[in-house]
Amino acid sequence: MIVGRNDPCPCRSGKKFKKCHIGIIVPHVSENFIVSAKKDGIAYKIFRIRFHYNKKGQASTIVSLPYFEKSQGLLSRATFPANTRKVDKLSLKIGGKTTSHIVKFSHWIDGNTHFSQDGKILTSIRNLSNPLTISIGHIFTVQTQGLAGFKLKEDAKKKNTKEIDLDVTLEDEIKSIKFTGWWYDSNVVHDSGNHYGNPYIFKKADGAKEIAFALQAPKDSPMSDKILFLSISPMPLLTKEKGSHLLFIGGFDTKEIFNDITKDFHFLAALYPARNYKKLLKEIGTIDLNEDLLI
Repeated sequence: MIVGRNDPCPCRSGKKFKKCHIGIIVPHVSENFIVSAKKDGIAYKIFRIRFHYNKKGQASTIVSLPYFEKSQGLLSRATFPANTRKVDKLSLKIGGKTTSHIVKFSHWIDGNTHFSQDGKILTSIRNLSNPLTISIGHIFTVQTQGLAGFKLKEDAKKKNTKEIDLDVTLEDEIKSIKFTGWWYDSNVVHDSGNHYGNPYIFKKADGAKEIAFALQAPKDSPMSDKILFLSISPMPLLTKEKGSHLLFIGGFDTKEIFNDITKDFHFLAALYPARNYKKLLKEIGTIDLNEDLLI
């Protein structure tokens, strides 16, 4: 994504980028972010991002998906086969398990990633990814189709260092939307204080434009020297099936594996709702802790 030197600055100051925020990022600073999409005057909550950390220095980014109404899903440690980085169709059944719960995804500072839900599923769908101490680039994608299957946003919270609402308004013709998280170093940032940055408008090389939010953990977090860019763009339909659908991917193998095309490449994926759920349950099993009640 490119902002030209002579383009208007994404901060909307009216100045040219080269005379304003070139090389400088004005982030939203908070522990939690609720991402919502608005269409036809109605807002729906899509997912939550959390910068989690404790006094022991253990830290992670968490993407929670609590707002989707259909909880029967498919979780997978998916595999791109060696000697290719593009396939027409990739089955999530291989390396996958079913669940009847909406899960959360954690990417820990040491690179460990997994799906979990306390007291509800086994934390067994996991992968070793890049540590959050380095600039990674792409770390996750959330793609949705059909907003009616998500919870309505009925409350508007005041912006603060604990939680911030991030709202995106969709044009009428958009049927599917992709949210992509990018993890980068942030050596030069504005001291936000009580100021909360606006969305950035990025122009891609082909001329297309994307909205992006710059998100940053509070200063006392081990991850405060990084920026999570959340870009938003319309996408083709996830499926021809009617109704609402949700896809998450993240937890990608390390850069060393990705750059070696002779090796299989792995990532974590969550798909809701899972097609033919009962059949899948019998074929590949479940990671639900109450699995005896499901079969």
